[in-house]
Amino acid sequence: MNRITVKSVGNYKIKKTEGLPSGTPKYSLWRSGALEILMGEFKNLRKADREIKRLSTELRAWLFLLILLSPSFPTNASESDPMFVSKLADAIYIAEGGTRAKVPFGILSVKCSGYADCRHVCENTVRNNLERWEWAGKPGSFIEFLGDKYCPPSVDLEGNKNWKRNVKKIMEDSNAADR
Repeated sequence: MNRITVKSVGNYKIKKTEGLPSGTPKYSLWRSGALEILMGEFKNLRKADREIKRLSTELRAWLFLLILLSPSFPTNASESDPMFVSKLADAIYIAEGGTRAKVPFGILSVKCSGYADCRHVCENTVRNNLERWEWAGKPGSFIEFLGDKYCPPSVDLEGNKNWKRNVKKIMEDSNAADR
């Protein structure tokens, strides 16, 4: 009968399987998370520990390069405004029904509770999509780009068109009021 022992090291688990026909234990390295991913099998624990250190160092190097080589944040005048994300979140809140909405900001992709939590999710969505829009070479207007992610046309074509039109109009009205 096989006996499995698990040792957790950060985001990794080392599983030791004993009682194999060969008589020697087998060590397997797994990456923990939503799904466990087999990273390798080793004959002894020391080699599995070394692999964890190597993977951790490699991950830090990749993150450093990603930060170092990432382009600067949006340069378009309206998108570079520090208040842009907040103003756009306000416009989305209104377009999604404001106080009458069942879910603030129309956030359905992740669970959020209450105005503050859903606003945080909305603002993160705007920031992340600003980055994606930049990386894509700024195709079209940002609100058009965001609308295709926030209210995908594949799910609701009419809703997508209305969402874009409403958010643009609310943003225009907001910008006019700021002048």
